Amino acid sequence: MIKKCFSLIVKLDNIVLKNHVFQAIFSAMRQTLPVLAIDVYLRLLFVLFLAPNALFPVIFNINLKITGLQIILSILDVVILMIFAAALTNKYLIYRGIKNNILPILTNFLATYLLFTVNTQDFSHNVSQYLVVTVLTLLSSESYYQY
Repeated sequence: MIKKCFSLIVKLDNIVLKNHVFQAIFSAMRQTLPVLAIDVYLRLLFVLFLAPNALFPVIFNINLKITGLQIILSILDVVILMIFAAALTNKYLIYRGIKNNILPILTNFLATYLLFTVNTQDFSHNVSQYLVVTVLTLLSSESYYQY
């Protein structure tokens, strides 16, 4: 029974990995990984050393007044999403056979910027924005392909 379940999971995994949509998503994620690693290490540095309630300033009783780094980290999150949208658009349209794809890349890049920066609220740090960007980018790219 377990062997049958695992063989079914392997078959489904192979079907998913051969799909061009998932190949484009995985390729775009690989392209944004270096910038994402920089973002993670900057957040770790901020939480451990630079925040007012960080671990080391609290232990050693040091007062640090660094206010601009939180804004820079939020901007970096939006930049990562913009790079992801551009890479996803490029890979998806290449898989669909469109070589001249500057206009949809620029459109999705700017749409992601406007989606997350026009809002004056604080940027949330969760994975749901990747889902929103992925769905909107794929819909936009598919509509460009159909056009």
